[in-house]
Amino acid sequence: MPESFRRAHTDEQRKIRSEVILDTTRRMLATTRVPDLSLNAIAREVGLAKSNVLRYFHSREAILLSLLTTEYTTWVTNVTAAANDCTSPEALAAVLAQKACAQPLFPPLLSELTNTLEHNITVDDVVNFKTQILHQVKTLTDFVHETCPELSECPDLPLIAGIHAHICYAWGVGHPAPTLVQASATNSAIPSHAGQQEDIMRELMTAHLQGLSAPPTHRDGAN
Repeated sequence: MPESFRRAHTDEQRKIRSEVILDTTRRMLATTRVPDLSLNAIAREVGLAKSNVLRYFHSREAILLSLLTTEYTTWVTNVTAAANDCTSPEALAAVLAQKACAQPLFPPLLSELTNTLEHNITVDDVVNFKTQILHQVKTLTDFVHETCPELSECPDLPLIAGIHAHICYAWGVGHPAPTLVQASATNSAIPSHAGQQEDIMRELMTAHLQGLSAPPTHRDGAN
C-alpha cells in the first residue's frame, strides 16, 4: 500500500485520500470511456486493493458521481461568469455550448447520469448529489431568467431538461465510434460529425431556447 494511504485516521486525511482517488479517476477518463472504466482499474492505478478504495467510496458510480458534481458546478460557475455575453437566447446558447465543450469530462459524465451513475450508490450518496446539483440547477435557471428577458417566464423543467439533453446528444455525435468514422469514410451517405460537437450543441440549444422564448400561443401551436 502506498505510504500516502497509510494511517488515514482523521477526516482531513480521509479527504486527502479521497482526492487522490478522484484525481486518478479523472486522469484515467482522459483516455478511457466512462462505461469502460472499472473499479478494479481505478484501484490498480491508485495502488490499492479494491476493498480499500471502497473505504472511501461505496462504488465506482459514487466516484464518478462525485466527479460529475464538481464538473457541473464548474460549468454553472463559468456560464454565470459570462453574464455580459448572455443577453439573448442565441448568445446564451453559444455560451452554454462553449463552456460545456471546454470541460471534456462533463458531457460524457452527464450522459451516464440516469442510466448508470445514479445506480449502485447509497441513499446518502443520492441525497448528497441531488442537494448539490439542485442548488446548481437553481443557480442556472435564476441566471437565465435574469439575464435573458425572453426566457424570464420559461418553466424550469423544460429549460434545464432540454439543455442537458442537447449537451449529451451533441457530445455523443461529435465523438462517434471508430467504426462509424470508418463507415463514413467509405460511404458518403453515412454522415460523421466527429469534432463538431460545439457547433451542433450550439445549434440545438439555439433552437431549444428560441422555442421556449416564443409567446405561449406559438409554443402551443395555437392560431
